[in-house]
Amino acid sequence: MDVLQFTRSGAPAMFDNTTAYSNSDTREFMAVSQLTMVNQREPFNFNYSVEGRYAVGEADLTTPKSQRTMVSLVLRTPTVYEQSPVISAAVWAHGPGYGNIGSTSMKLVISREDTASTQTVSCGSTSLYGGMRCTGELDAGWFDGSTSAPTVHAVLGTVATSDPVEFSVAVKQSFAVPSDVHMWAVLPEYPVLPGAEFPVVVYANTSAAGTEYSLGMWSCILGSLDSLTFEEAASDLYDVSSSFASGEVSMTATFKNSFADATEHLTGEAVEVAVLKIGRAHV
Repeated sequence: MDVLQFTRSGAPAMFDNTTAYSNSDTREFMAVSQLTMVNQREPFNFNYSVEGRYAVGEADLTTPKSQRTMVSLVLRTPTVYEQSPVISAAVWAHGPGYGNIGSTSMKLVISREDTASTQTVSCGSTSLYGGMRCTGELDAGWFDGSTSAPTVHAVLGTVATSDPVEFSVAVKQSFAVPSDVHMWAVLPEYPVLPGAEFPVVVYANTSAAGTEYSLGMWSCILGSLDSLTFEEAASDLYDVSSSFASGEVSMTATFKNSFADATEHLTGEAVEVAVLKIGRAHV
């Protein structure tokens, strides 16, 4: 007489410690069975019966959500520039677990061995197998000229930490104001991706001729822009008219009326007269 009958569907299974009990007159039977489903991903069912009668069971059982136990990162910005202090990394969690993965928060932690200070960049939460892109801006203190290279590592909730990755920082360069020119343009010191925009700052030296004066109007041509696009020219001090043709930006400007009685703002060795928005074309 088969007291215990078991049917299963949806995945392979193993039985552990199956034991049958009966009383002295063999009228009552009880069976205890531990069931383990191996590599379970899909919903599954189980049923118990006594010779096909008194069936009990459960249907559409699923593996409970699990958590990843490891985290990794790939740093996308091996050099971070003070002029554009963006740090970016691809981070993802992995490790044991089947079925649905519970959402877990991740963050980047920046540190340096010559200081106890750290900076945290929150990445948010994700349950995706592909992870996420995590981006933030470094604080100004990381560009203090230290010879020690900072590192960044990823943290997965309170569960795991990735190996640290070293990166370098590029401090904004300083240079003396040119004394032999009246106007010049300053370009970014960081790489510009195709399709991105960047600022070009135009300065004027109103004492280059030997006697300092207030710059009431100016005009200039900025060339060699064949592979770039010109978006606009703006200024806090001047009303600027501009045009773009054959890879050249032509600009003329007069000071704004609000500075008619504040000409000291139009005087100096490095007066910021305009900021151009330039775009790098897609390759």
